[in-house]
Amino acid sequence: MAINWTKRWSASDDGTILYGADLGQLQSDIDNGVVTIPDAQTITGNKAFSGAVTFYNIPTLPASDPTSDNQAVRKAYVDTQDNTKLSKTTAGEINALTEKTTLSDNDIFLIEDSEASYAKKKVKSSLVSSWRTISRLSLTNATSITFSNLSPDKHYAIEYNLLQNTTDGYIYVRFNNDSGNNYWWSAYIVIHNGNSVGVGGSSTNAISIDISNYSTKVGYPRFGFFKFSTVPTNAVGAFLYGEFLHWRYDDYLETLFHGGRYAGSSSISSITIYVSAGSVTGKVYLLELKE
Repeated sequence: MAINWTKRWSASDDGTILYGADLGQLQSDIDNGVVTIPDAQTITGNKAFSGAVTFYNIPTLPASDPTSDNQAVRKAYVDTQDNTKLSKTTAGEINALTEKTTLSDNDIFLIEDSEASYAKKKVKSSLVSSWRTISRLSLTNATSITFSNLSPDKHYAIEYNLLQNTTDGYIYVRFNNDSGNNYWWSAYIVIHNGNSVGVGGSSTNAISIDISNYSTKVGYPRFGFFKFSTVPTNAVGAFLYGEFLHWRYDDYLETLFHGGRYAGSSSISSITIYVSAGSVTGKVYLLELKE
């Protein structure tokens, strides 16, 4: 850094003799900074610099974080801030986050709106799907399952994919653990060879959702779903409708369209699915229709 200075004294060639030196003035010049001192590094107090200042090595800052807009920032502070933000290019960051397994209506998704020049916006989960998963079960050699805490004013659906371990078992449904003769059901069966048949029952102790003339082949899946709810004008009992597909033990593909009614005297609060023989392994999902 060069400083303009009007010299008041001179030195000999070897710098050992001062000619016309006023030692008091010399000390004053040093104190006032009008003398250039080679390799000087220490600056104390507040200093104002005009023009550009070049650092040939990265300066070390105090070990503290900035608190105002124009303060310099340390690398450690920048690294800490980077660790709190999602990157546009780093892989695996979202996958490493905590998973939520059941969505709520007010959960938020971040989107870029294609109809607004891809501006970032939020969308509630309630707009993404009309059904919400309430429960999901993985079964191993189960003979029955029950979903409780149902609301009589809601619409529900159940989806299932099950493997039967015997050719003698059929799947039935009951509401409110009611085993009385309060059920009616019917089914229309279509076989892949074009044949069809209708079956049904009244005043039975359960609703059959896969009854046919032939049971499922052991080790083959039973796919199906059904919806159920109370009658809109009556808070007691329930109606059920669904579809079922399986591979019969005699190697025929069979599809069932079935329905049923529960005529119990109380509002539905639970539903039980059970097999008449053997056990099943697979997955069952309970869904609720969003309003």
